[in-house]
Amino acid sequence: MYSRNPRVLIIEDDPDTRSNLCDILEIDGYDIDVAATIAETMQPRDWESLFAIILDRRLPDGSADLLLPMIRDLAPKAAVIVVTGNADLEGAIGVIRHGIADFIPKPIDPDMLRASLARTVRLREMEERARQDERLATIGRMMASVAHESRNALQRIAASTDLLELSVAGDQEALRDVHNVRSAAGDLQAMLEEIRSFASSIHLHRQEVHLDQIWVKAWGHLSPELKIESTLTVAPNDFPLRCYVDPMRMVQVFRNLFENSIAACSGKSNITIRLEKASRGPVKCVRIFVTDDGPGLTECQLAQLFEPFFTTKPEGTGLGLAIVRRIIDAHGGRVYAGDNSEGATFVIELPCHQDASNSAADSSDRTEVAT
Repeated sequence: MYSRNPRVLIIEDDPDTRSNLCDILEIDGYDIDVAATIAETMQPRDWESLFAIILDRRLPDGSADLLLPMIRDLAPKAAVIVVTGNADLEGAIGVIRHGIADFIPKPIDPDMLRASLARTVRLREMEERARQDERLATIGRMMASVAHESRNALQRIAASTDLLELSVAGDQEALRDVHNVRSAAGDLQAMLEEIRSFASSIHLHRQEVHLDQIWVKAWGHLSPELKIESTLTVAPNDFPLRCYVDPMRMVQVFRNLFENSIAACSGKSNITIRLEKASRGPVKCVRIFVTDDGPGLTECQLAQLFEPFFTTKPEGTGLGLAIVRRIIDAHGGRVYAGDNSEGATFVIELPCHQDASNSAADSSDRTEVAT
């Protein structure tokens, strides 16, 4: 999956066509790179970040037949769409052999281009979902066995600590040890349940909700120890906040993000939520920024942030953000780490309908939700 807006490289020598393509794709929420020749195309760039490449078949210094093998080596994951004003069967067969995603004639029909990119988005999402399902199935099979054996062992621990507690009644030091054993068993049970929950299927129960109810409830679920020196602030906005989501799952998303932010901050932590309108092609979205004032994220952390079992904390399973991604993916949205010079920012994009009510959640001041 691509972390931010999908990035498209346009390789087109005609300035008007290139400009039109840029306008169409930028409106639809894509980030754009451009090149007019093979020489410009081969200049250093972040090939791994490319989602798609729109390639003019005939360029001033060569043809698509020459460039395609090099592109395939540099950006094997990028979908290539070839456009041409001189379509012929032999040429089409030649570029198709290089595994292109589509072949579009000039003048380019914007709707045809959008449909081609939309198919590519759906295909990538299905491929990612298939890989994720395969990993989860493996984890699920493993956890079924582990959970069965662990449940029996934990039940024996619980029964033994109950008996031990009775036999050491009055011995405060021994009772503290019994309590520590019981607490450790509870932690192990919680960890096993988190892994089981991660591996199980997500079934959404959507309803129309006001998003600020979600994060206020998630903040209320945090333990008092976490909130004692923490502040949640919501920036004002002038558009409706209603979305069709599963409230329980979205509370889980924000609670995990809040817990991560507070854990990353030393001393007092300030968490800010900001919203803006967005779009993914024809789909209208709301983009939610959750920002803290902690130490931020390293390049290494950014690369593995949503991977299962990756954690920078001495305790925990490393599944919190992986679960966040699964829930947001199930809603047809995206979550990624945003750019932030100070602290860390997580960005959630959720598709939304037009607001069902006529009321907008607007405010003249920043709203202190909790301290």
